[in-house]
Amino acid sequence: MGRIRTVKPELFTHEDLFEAEQETGLPLRVAFIGLFTCADREGRFKWRPRTLKLAVLPHDEVDFSRVLDALITRGFVVKYASETGEEIGLIPTFTKHQVINNRETPSDLPPPPADLDLTGVSTRAPTRDSRVDDASNTRAQGKGKEGKGKEGKGKELEGNNSPHTPLSGGNESDAGDLLGDGGTKQKRERKPTIALQTFLADCKAKGEKPIPPADPVFAYIARVGIPREFLQLHWLVFKARYTSPGAKRYKDWRAAFRKSIEGCWFKLWFMRPDGTCELTTQGLQAQREHGREAA
Repeated sequence: MGRIRTVKPELFTHEDLFEAEQETGLPLRVAFIGLFTCADREGRFKWRPRTLKLAVLPHDEVDFSRVLDALITRGFVVKYASETGEEIGLIPTFTKHQVINNRETPSDLPPPPADLDLTGVSTRAPTRDSRVDDASNTRAQGKGKEGKGKEGKGKELEGNNSPHTPLSGGNESDAGDLLGDGGTKQKRERKPTIALQTFLADCKAKGEKPIPPADPVFAYIARVGIPREFLQLHWLVFKARYTSPGAKRYKDWRAAFRKSIEGCWFKLWFMRPDGTCELTTQGLQAQREHGREAA
């Protein structure tokens, strides 16, 4: 049964949650609020995506595992396993923002291990796949995941906050600060965001294709059953969107394109239960708009 929880006004103006929702096309804000009601008094909940979906987004046709994964990789929730192997989720700043009724039943879920960084990164050996750099021009110091006192006013993790994706790639050297020989921290060099036009011009100057034949995106679409012509259509829509005036800039345009395919940002296709992939109404409209280029 869900619990009554507090939602602060700042949560509705949380820029990082909004941008994450725009990038992934997933209902992250409603889902994050819904998880408050699923968590016990310590902010812990059983990691059961299907059950959580029924409690949080019962009417949405969405893979709740992807929703949880997007929240993990941005530090809004963390995941760990108990000694028995049961998977448990935790909202790290839950107790800072909730006033718990003393009569509420104590948590019967084990606390996270001592070596789990509650910003979302464990000090254990990594077991997840590589993550691509998050494409953002608004992730500045002082804005990020939940922090002390207010939603989204804390310190952002310096590491890689991009969503997990089966499309490995990006700048792996940007994973965080490195320790030099003297044991002192060396600041990593930040890769600037650039416009898509700049990236395309750089590719042309180097004699490279914007999306080279060896890019992991081709293996991904083959694995999930997205036709090559749909990939071409998606590229045309992607290029039109991000070469328009005032368009968003990214650090790694190839990684951004891979994420846009995996997240189906433009809703151009849908997957049938039998595994076939077909164009949506948006996809058919885009196909007509781009004509022969999309063929």
